[in-house]
Amino acid sequence: RARRTGEDGRPLLQPFALTASDYSAIPPEPASLVDTVIEVPPLRGRPDDVMPLARHFARRHRGHEVTFTPAAVRALTAYEWPENVRQLRHVVRGAASRADVIDARHLPAEVFTGARCRLSRLQELERAEIVRCLTEPGMTMAQVADQLGMSRATLYRRTARYGIDIPGRAHRS
Repeated sequence: RARRTGEDGRPLLQPFALTASDYSAIPPEPASLVDTVIEVPPLRGRPDDVMPLARHFARRHRGHEVTFTPAAVRALTAYEWPENVRQLRHVVRGAASRADVIDARHLPAEVFTGARCRLSRLQELERAEIVRCLTEPGMTMAQVADQLGMSRATLYRRTARYGIDIPGRAHRS
């Protein structure tokens, strides 16, 4: 096994990053290698970092620049990102797999909802379909309700139950 060495023959030190909820959660062996601890706040507290990270993930996944519509930018920056950067990467890769210009309709339903409780698979499908219809350009709540085969009142109840909020979208009737 080859080791990289400097000009003086000594091994080169390789920088590395280690993540943990707190320093005491790091096992003793790698903890002895840690000389600097940098606390990085969660992504929900850094909305200005969301779009640079999203553009980076999309570019790496597609191999070229990917554009985000204003609706997609509003949705991505408004979301809380409970799973942090890992979740953002997953969402952006999924959207970038479908389009070079990412719009709100390319984003999963989870980005538009405040997940208060665990949903059944059927509820997840219903929520995703409601979000898909609501993110279609120019659709009114009445048109969405008609397309989904439910009353407008039922649609409003379901959007409230699932915590669906499409940033920048006025709820027109």
